Amino acid sequence: MRRINLEPCFGNVVTTLSRLFLSIPTPQDIENLAASASRRGFKVEEVGRSQEGRPIYAMRVGSGDVRILIVAGQHGSEPAPIVAAMNFVRMVMENEIRIEGMELAVIPCANPDGLSRLGPCLERCGAPSWKCDCAEARLTASLRDMNRDWLELRLPETQAIHSFIHRFDPHIVLDLHEFYARRGSPPRWAHETEGFDAYVTDAPYIGTSPEVQALSMVLASIIRNAIEKATGLVVKILRPGNGIAAIPPIYLGSHVPLEGRAKVLVETWGVGLGTYLIYERILAHLEAIRRTIEFVSKNVDFVKIVERLDRRYDEIVGLEGPRKYVVKGPDAVRAHEHLSRHGIDAKLVEDSVVIEMPQRFSRIARILLDDSYYLVKLFAERSVRTTIDSWLNVSIHRIY
Repeated sequence: MRRINLEPCFGNVVTTLSRLFLSIPTPQDIENLAASASRRGFKVEEVGRSQEGRPIYAMRVGSGDVRILIVAGQHGSEPAPIVAAMNFVRMVMENEIRIEGMELAVIPCANPDGLSRLGPCLERCGAPSWKCDCAEARLTASLRDMNRDWLELRLPETQAIHSFIHRFDPHIVLDLHEFYARRGSPPRWAHETEGFDAYVTDAPYIGTSPEVQALSMVLASIIRNAIEKATGLVVKILRPGNGIAAIPPIYLGSHVPLEGRAKVLVETWGVGLGTYLIYERILAHLEAIRRTIEFVSKNVDFVKIVERLDRRYDEIVGLEGPRKYVVKGPDAVRAHEHLSRHGIDAKLVEDSVVIEMPQRFSRIARILLDDSYYLVKLFAERSVRTTIDSWLNVSIHRIY
């Protein structure tokens, strides 16, 4: 592998490896960073607590008409995105990066309970190995994958972050991860076994507006090229279904596009590697952040146009179906709470919940309420039920 080119990482700023935080982080490191950031230009919000009582932070900086959200650490076994997010916050605090004309929010660790188990697991492994997947660190304290919970919102972690997303209302979401290369990597390279060392995914999902798809695709292409140039890693763009696919909104990355937010997922080879290739892995995620900021700074009007057209798209979806839904049953109150978490205007009337259409999030409303909606039927073909009557004791009535 060629030497890493650090010069272009953040404009004219030369970032040296000695100034980057390069260790496997702990939840305490995140808390320390939050305390420092709150004193140095960031608005730090504790958006919620994990199942074991650890704080989950969102760190906001800047102001402007466009908002970018960076989410790292949904899986505690994936350290490089967390470290990259931490380093980004530090760079802003040191005035190495200036945020102008936009607002950013960074959630450096969405799953602090999982992260707390990573260090001990890597110590037991002793050396980088494909056998060291640290599965206990991937999951939450209840041994659930929070990146499968963005529709049901059963976990306090997803509830807290989802609530923040609706308050912050980002136009663009960067969803940062690392992947596990199963077939003997390491000691083999991931590009030898998987065909790539990192990959990028945009929003090629049925039901996503053409405008959000286009913005996501442009950003993904820019990020892919920048990562490969800066790190020397083999980077591919992966698009489920060869370009378009019916992916249920149970993942953060497939959920937010249906709310009208452009999204790019970045995954580097990293699970089980510990600090092996940590420079390249961190730089890959920093490059994704840097290129997104750079793009937005030059295309504010375009991003706002995408927002406006997507909202019209959502309104049309809401007008195409029933004019209202009525939810009844023993779990009606829970249904009202759940719909409200999704930003859906639902009214509790005696023993029923009434949802008038269209909604701000009409697609999500229909996915949760309408088994005749074409997306719900497509998801059912993948054995995924998305309507709330599949996990709550309620009946849903469509009124035309």
